[in-house]
Amino acid sequence: MFADYDDQGNSRDNPKATDDAEAHYNLGNDYLAWNLPEKAVVEYEKTIKIRPEYAKAYSNLAVAFARLSRVKDAIINFRKVVELEPNNPGARFNLANILVETGSVDEAIVQLVNTIQLAPQDSLAHGTLANLLLQKNEIELAIQEYGYALDIDPNNENAQAGLEKALIKQSGGGQPGASR
Repeated sequence: MFADYDDQGNSRDNPKATDDAEAHYNLGNDYLAWNLPEKAVVEYEKTIKIRPEYAKAYSNLAVAFARLSRVKDAIINFRKVVELEPNNPGARFNLANILVETGSVDEAIVQLVNTIQLAPQDSLAHGTLANLLLQKNEIELAIQEYGYALDIDPNNENAQAGLEKALIKQSGGGQPGASR
């Protein structure tokens, strides 16, 4: 027999299990807020044992693992969120950011492109993608993404600074504001 869950991940077969899962999830959130990620991990794992399709629990578990510098575990759990919610741009953005920490820039770029497809008005995603493109020396594409980021949010200081770096790189070097 298989458990029956609604679209929110709640058990239709055992309402008490849903309550227990929510209690563990909320306690995990409290521990995370109190900067006790070890205890948060325990509570999120209990949540997932009760509600294995609860994407938010995997996401917060990944955050707790990241705070513990357990990056591989964080990646596993962010991947699970993407698997459960493939159209969730935040899940893809979070996965991209943790992948960058491991040097998986190409895979992070794929996740950011997917993020932008799902949320084209996400200035932060455009700026982050531009930073990675600039890092890979894809200057023209980086300039284009910085432009998108700034069209969406003209006050995005990171995109402004990144665009300035990209334009300097494009022109062959030099310092900002220096005359030739």
